[in-house]
Amino acid sequence: MNYTMGTALTRVEIWVTSHLQEWLDNPTPLTSGMNRFEHLREFFEDYQSGALSYYWPQKGSTDPIGYSRFILTSLTIIHYMHKKLCGDPRFERLKNHNISIPHLLKLFKYLILPTREDMIRARYLYDYFREFSTKTYPDLLSKINSTDAFGVAYATSNYSMVQNLLKIRAQVEVDRRAKVEEVNYAKWNYKNLMKSIRNLSCSCRHSLKDRRTTCEKCSAQEQADNMQVDIFECPLPEEDVDAQAVIFELQMPIEIRSYRDILWQFINRRKPQSDSKVREWSTSRSYCEKLSSYDTGPDIRRVKLISDRESYTEHNYTRKISCTAVDGFLVKKQFNSEHLSNSTYQIQR
Repeated sequence: MNYTMGTALTRVEIWVTSHLQEWLDNPTPLTSGMNRFEHLREFFEDYQSGALSYYWPQKGSTDPIGYSRFILTSLTIIHYMHKKLCGDPRFERLKNHNISIPHLLKLFKYLILPTREDMIRARYLYDYFREFSTKTYPDLLSKINSTDAFGVAYATSNYSMVQNLLKIRAQVEVDRRAKVEEVNYAKWNYKNLMKSIRNLSCSCRHSLKDRRTTCEKCSAQEQADNMQVDIFECPLPEEDVDAQAVIFELQMPIEIRSYRDILWQFINRRKPQSDSKVREWSTSRSYCEKLSSYDTGPDIRRVKLISDRESYTEHNYTRKISCTAVDGFLVKKQFNSEHLSNSTYQIQR
């Protein structure tokens, strides 16, 4: 049997249509130990990569019928996952949240569906996603620090997240006070050092070979001018909704993370790479030092919390004692420019 890529994709598409819902409902643990949603995320990533390269390659002839099957198969996977999540008491709030897939309802117009069964399935999916496109609460990929955001609501009611947020904030306060004491002590040393040379005159000497012998006053002055202390950057935003959004990103249930990753990959199917100018929270100094131990997510994740600017402590993480007030060593974490990684939305036909 000539087992081509086309054959493999067809088998996947038939299995999704015929068996995916039953497989998701099966309570038996997988032999790999993975959650079924997590396994499905990997499955979808492989399928989408193969389908796009085969049905709609960057160069060469395309297969509009095959690409239409890919769209239907992808939406079927998203639909079954969403339906399963809405049926879980932990995530039933999703019933009130929007599913935002740009241009999706228009995309149905361009599908080439050769069979009656495909048409029926497409109509069902169209009605399902149209219904959820009108929900009032925001989708999982936008407005993540809104009071109505799913993550904020989940973090507010989840005992573990509430407790971990309290622990982080308690440690932040301990670290902040320690930094204030460190700065005050450094300023006390600076003041005493400057006081000790107040009445001294410069007695530096220059030799014929341009060698300078620094006097006690200038040496102490140079020492004082170079006194520095590391900045303290709070790892969490101050506003409750912002902090709750961050703790949800760190400790999001694997079912929601897997579903959201698949949704993001489908939306960005022709442009999967995010802007190279953005920076991940997980690479910042404050995150690595204070929040990484609270991050329960997998190493591989397609949707990440990012910022369009660098952390204050990324490069210049020290400031001089001589010209910086105590508050200047305490940097608040800003959230107004942080968002989830995404790409430019384009309609793909």
